[in-house]
Amino acid sequence: MLRPNAPSQGLDAIAGRLVRSAGAASVSQIWRVGVTFATHMALRRMIPPDEMGVWTWAEPLFLLLAQVRDLGLPGHVVRDRERPFGTFFAVELRWGGALTALVLVAAPLLALAYHDTDAGAVSVIRALCLFLFVQGLGQVPMVFFESEIEVQRTIPAELARNTLFAILSLSLAMAGFGVWSLIWAHIAAGALYAAMLWWAVRGRLPLDRRAP
Repeated sequence: MLRPNAPSQGLDAIAGRLVRSAGAASVSQIWRVGVTFATHMALRRMIPPDEMGVWTWAEPLFLLLAQVRDLGLPGHVVRDRERPFGTFFAVELRWGGALTALVLVAAPLLALAYHDTDAGAVSVIRALCLFLFVQGLGQVPMVFFESEIEVQRTIPAELARNTLFAILSLSLAMAGFGVWSLIWAHIAAGALYAAMLWWAVRGRLPLDRRAP
């Protein structure tokens, strides 16, 4: 028999999880924005302006491509009671892989669209394709923790990602790698983030599939 205060205890538990998750999300955002801002400010003083010019259009391009890759699924999966994480993973793996391959092939046309015909710009786009794919795979466990109201479990991965990005990009920039300091740092940090999230979610993430 349920005690009279059982429902309120359940609500209290949910409220506690919401507070912890929201607090973790806020800490994560503050940390990410602060570290990223400080690192980019330093890198702009270390990387020649002509090389940074490639990054000024490559970065927003891949932010847009990430939205195309996800197809709006993260928000849907969080709200869906059937928890279609297997379908979401398949989309990120297959559609994300196909989109990555398409961008890889179309890199010269994308560079031309930005009036940048330099061979280095094409190489930048092709290298960032790896980041696009790896980042997509990391979305699956991230959305799982969001749907479970357990964003605090992503904090170690977030701290590690931004720390690695800052240290690696600044080190490579000081060594004279130019804009590639940003690219390799983003790829390495994104791969670490995805790996840590998958490790954190091991044994909990249901990957059974259903028709979308």
